[in-house]
Amino acid sequence: MAVQHAAARSGERAQHFFKCFLCLLLHVSVSDRCSLQEPQAVQQCQMVLLDCLLHLFAKNHAEDDLFFARVVDVLVRMRSEAEAQNNAEEQFIVEWRDKVDFPPILFEMKS
Repeated sequence: MAVQHAAARSGERAQHFFKCFLCLLLHVSVSDRCSLQEPQAVQQCQMVLLDCLLHLFAKNHAEDDLFFARVVDVLVRMRSEAEAQNNAEEQFIVEWRDKVDFPPILFEMKS
């Protein structure tokens, strides 16, 4: 009995990880902030990820009609927070550029 319970918890954790991973992939693969050589290929990948996510939501959260909307809301918030973080980092670099000897890799990451 304990082994079955542990296996069920392990399966739940794996499923939760997979959902989180898909959400992060969708978040990372948002392509409107860069120029792409093959935008259609990226869009196809995004649609596959979205289909997987919708399938998981339909299977595991069928009773919650707003679950997908909540996930999208979280992704939008994450994106806004990431943008605010990037702006703060850029402002820090501009203000301290003459006072601190930043490593070159920092500028490579920001370019």
